[in-house]
Amino acid sequence: MKGFLVVDRINDVHFIDADDEFTTHINIQAIENGLLQPSTPHNQDLDPNVIMQLFSPLFMSQWFLIEQRKNPCSSITCQNGFIFAFKQYEDFLIVAVNGDGSESEQFLHKKISIFIRMSEFSFGPVPDEIGKCKFCHRGERWRFLRKVLSAWSTLHAEEHSFLVEAVERLHVNQLLNEKCMELLEYGMVRFQTAGEKNTQHAMLIANNKLLSLFSNRSAPPIQESDVLCIILLVKLFFPSGEKLDDYLSSPTRKSEERKSTPASVTLTPPVDRYESAIEGEESEMEEQYLSAADEIPSTKKSSANPYPAVSEHSTEEAGFQTPNQTSPLSFSGEESSRQRDFIGRRRSRTLEDVHVGKSRTGRITPGVGRARSRSLNDQSISIEDLEAESTETRPIYKRTTPPKSPVPSASPYHVRHTAFLTTELCQYSPYQLHFIQIFPGMVLVLISEIPRGSHANSLCQLLRLIKDLLSGQKDKVQRAQGHMLYDIINILLNKLASAMKKARGNLENILNDIRRKWDNAEFKTNLLIYLEQSSGSEIPPGIERSLNSLHKMVKELFLYLYLYPYEITPQLKETVEAVCERSKVKIWDYKDYLSLTAPSLNITTGKDAEVDPTMLMKNKIWKITGWFFQKLASGVTMVTAREGDYYFSYFLWFEDLQGHNIAVHQPYQSGDLSIIPGILSGNFYKALKRHCFPNAIPGSINCYELIMMHIGLVHTQYITDHYRKLSSMLYQSSDASTINLVW
Repeated sequence: MKGFLVVDRINDVHFIDADDEFTTHINIQAIENGLLQPSTPHNQDLDPNVIMQLFSPLFMSQWFLIEQRKNPCSSITCQNGFIFAFKQYEDFLIVAVNGDGSESEQFLHKKISIFIRMSEFSFGPVPDEIGKCKFCHRGERWRFLRKVLSAWSTLHAEEHSFLVEAVERLHVNQLLNEKCMELLEYGMVRFQTAGEKNTQHAMLIANNKLLSLFSNRSAPPIQESDVLCIILLVKLFFPSGEKLDDYLSSPTRKSEERKSTPASVTLTPPVDRYESAIEGEESEMEEQYLSAADEIPSTKKSSANPYPAVSEHSTEEAGFQTPNQTSPLSFSGEESSRQRDFIGRRRSRTLEDVHVGKSRTGRITPGVGRARSRSLNDQSISIEDLEAESTETRPIYKRTTPPKSPVPSASPYHVRHTAFLTTELCQYSPYQLHFIQIFPGMVLVLISEIPRGSHANSLCQLLRLIKDLLSGQKDKVQRAQGHMLYDIINILLNKLASAMKKARGNLENILNDIRRKWDNAEFKTNLLIYLEQSSGSEIPPGIERSLNSLHKMVKELFLYLYLYPYEITPQLKETVEAVCERSKVKIWDYKDYLSLTAPSLNITTGKDAEVDPTMLMKNKIWKITGWFFQKLASGVTMVTAREGDYYFSYFLWFEDLQGHNIAVHQPYQSGDLSIIPGILSGNFYKALKRHCFPNAIPGSINCYELIMMHIGLVHTQYITDHYRKLSSMLYQSSDASTINLVW
């Protein structure tokens, strides 16, 4: 019995996720309290009004503790066994509920943190999109978020990499590595020539694991948490229990699968294209994008299933076997010749080799780059729906030019998704992710920066400064005088206006409204008076209303710039098909090699699952790992525990760049870090390094952790010696200079 709710300060519901048991339980309660008719089916979807009525006392008491007492409850356990976990996120209260004992309090808090992380990954600094959904229907948005939670729960229960939140990288032989790198570079070059001129990264995901990664030299490093988020989306977009080796073992199965699969899918519905309204020397692609962002999308909906199949089977390092099969796919004519010439002119590269030869133009490390197109991860909203929204919060910017015919959408093995990656320059850097399914279980991901993505940092700074002012926290601004803060905001606004002076339509209207609101003489005078007051002074109501309006306008600008949906061009669609076919050809010859698997827990899901020894072993590992992380959150970095016939041990330590162990300068205790252990819900390990080594240069210290399992007869001294030897072997086998892995 599981439920997940997101409400605002006035108890309006912005998101609901509930299983059948929780839905039935709530509906029965609603009927008993007269909120629903007795004839209402118990399995009917939850009504947000019913949720608001039944849970209002709980929500209001929690908001009171947050705003008045500054000491809210983190969780509540009821006499009937129900557990409620709470978390405030911006202006929302997130509540995770479990009533059957299948989820612990620790797991509920983790689920909330993952929901927040994936919301930021998909919507950036605009959390209102969780429920308001400017460019899509709320039902479609809710279905997407529900699938996000479901995909994470599945990965957390099945993949140990998501259990400990570490990037699991596959080590394969040199020949296959070279083929993968040639394929990634080929995909990047083809996308760049097709209009995605700022495509900077490409990666191959095999069975929820990182197989290969290629990045341009100009791209900053990609964060490990972003890689995990991308893998989570791969699981969401292509869910399937089909095994890769079963799929690759039969050429006829492959051809039948292709014939029976619909030709195209995208998370963005077909929307109309509009006349270009940008003047100057902008590129054709950027003109096309900004023109679309200037208008409101049309009322077209897609009935295609956006979640084609994918494999969950794992592939690991194994011996190489030369395949005898010939590829059932082939290129012909001039296209085939061009592709062969392209590969012949380029030298291959591997994940482990970071030295670049004369003909190499990229680096094999995680990185983030610049790119062009974007799409929304849900369906389009009609003009009527948009006009029906409340006009009290923001102005409505209507279409002023007639639409063109819609452009054909992408294919069912191709899904686009707008994401906001974390870089050194900006916490929410906008990118376009292209997911291309090669085979079930193997997905090619191309990452491009969205046009005008460099302005996202200025917008994020504006949102943060205005939000701090609305919260009455002038001390967070770190400026002694109000005039200095006013000048900072004014400089940011001038910078944005100068950069987008050629924009027309909606963007121009929004910018003018922001400028008009900011330049109002009365507002400026009252704001400066408030800013020069002492810290903690109450914000005047008039200033609060004006800042709220300004804050919504800046978010509106952010949405139109980075979350406005539009269709891909026919040229890019052809490129996607070519890259997919080329990938099938390159990988098909190594199907035997890829279908060898490394040792793993063979979990039985049939009638004998309860007595399956591997399931018993898995349950022990998952249970003890959660317990170790509880100890880590309380300040314990080294634990050994014996359960039954096994010894479990956990070690966390720090090393300098030369690989030497170093002692902590300032140990931490329970409560020093509010972040849950892991890298998805805020990077716990970076915060831990900052706390334990406050004077260290950023990047000069690495943090590692290791979990081991031994037979109970083993002496503890042997466990300690084994930990030292194993950690050294893992360090040498992994390329720690390019990817910081948490073992």
